[in-house]
Amino acid sequence: MNYYYKKTDAYYDGFQRLSLFTEPSFRLSAAVFAAAFVASVIVFIFSEGKAREATGAMVFLFIACPAALAAAGGMTSAAWLRFVVFAAFTISAIAGSIFINPSFLIFALPAFLSLAALIKSAPKTFSALGYTTVSDLKKESAFVLLTAAVFILVTYFFVSKARDASVSFPGFQQIVFYLIINVAVYGPVFGIIYGLFTRALLDRRFELSVPLLLNTLFVFSMWAPNVIGSKDPVTAFIGSLAACLLTQVTLSLAFYFCRSTRMVYFSYLLYYLFYKSLVY
Repeated sequence: MNYYYKKTDAYYDGFQRLSLFTEPSFRLSAAVFAAAFVASVIVFIFSEGKAREATGAMVFLFIACPAALAAAGGMTSAAWLRFVVFAAFTISAIAGSIFINPSFLIFALPAFLSLAALIKSAPKTFSALGYTTVSDLKKESAFVLLTAAVFILVTYFFVSKARDASVSFPGFQQIVFYLIINVAVYGPVFGIIYGLFTRALLDRRFELSVPLLLNTLFVFSMWAPNVIGSKDPVTAFIGSLAACLLTQVTLSLAFYFCRSTRMVYFSYLLYYLFYKSLVY
């Protein structure tokens, strides 16, 4: 495919032929989401409700997390040990609270502490993923609030009209459950598609439309298995596609101006918690 580059010190004034398949971050993203899609389809056949969320989170914890950390430069043996500890506590909190007793959510606290220790022990890795990069915090905070507001207002307007939904804020235990799920799934996912993939394409002067479209396809591939077992699969399919377009177009545009995965993650986290508070 041909992309036009403006004349700079790095690129000549004309067309260059590039292939996405030569971009390591694209191959990584495609491989991770393909593997996660297959695994999700298999586990979703045998689970539903919160059990589906739990098994889906473990799929990304085992597939996307190690891939993201390795692709971002790797880590020391001590840091990998901290990741194993984080994963163990996370699995205990998620799986234990669903399949054994809700009190297992107490393991979320050491999971978050282990994650903080992991980030501290591998600063370059998490910087490469876009989570610890230096940025204008005022600008980043403004983008978080603005992007989350767009998600929330659009979602509430359409969902409330289509399904007569109302807002019921979740209790403390539910919030902790949703937080640990969100960290396990979207932490590595956004690190890969924004911190590594989107940043790499923008640095190589690709048009924004390219990562925007591909990010939408990647995220849709991880949401599509939710259609399995749905009472109305057509509506579920259309809803997943619409949500992908809303979130990824908005997040890609915000990332283009802010270049912070941290901003992307917290924007989506606010939207995610709001979405979980909707009652149909």
